[in-house]
Amino acid sequence: MAIEALDITWKGAAAVNFAEGRGGTEPDVIVLHIMAGTIQGTEDWFHNPAAQVSAHYGIAKTGAIHQYVDEKDTAYPQRLTPVQSPSRLPHRRRCTASRHRASGRGASTHRSG
Repeated sequence: MAIEALDITWKGAAAVNFAEGRGGTEPDVIVLHIMAGTIQGTEDWFHNPAAQVSAHYGIAKTGAIHQYVDEKDTAYPQRLTPVQSPSRLPHRRRCTASRHRASGRGASTHRSG
């Protein structure tokens, strides 16, 4: 079965918001985070050197996939302040069908290295 090529738009992040390389490790899981706010707000935050936060990819409500950090580098999502919880961020209502489809395509075609 052929793997569908993803249409990914490179957006980048401020250089201080990720680390070059992966410290000799390879990813073995894919972690999906829910972004609060808009895709533009997320991009603005990832470009802000004071944020010290990033992610490899973001998926807009339309299903558009944006890349902020190269897969060979380490994003800083763990520096996010957890603002989502089942009671405060009802993600099932906030995720559009387009976003779910794009998430599934990304996870099914993801490769390390």
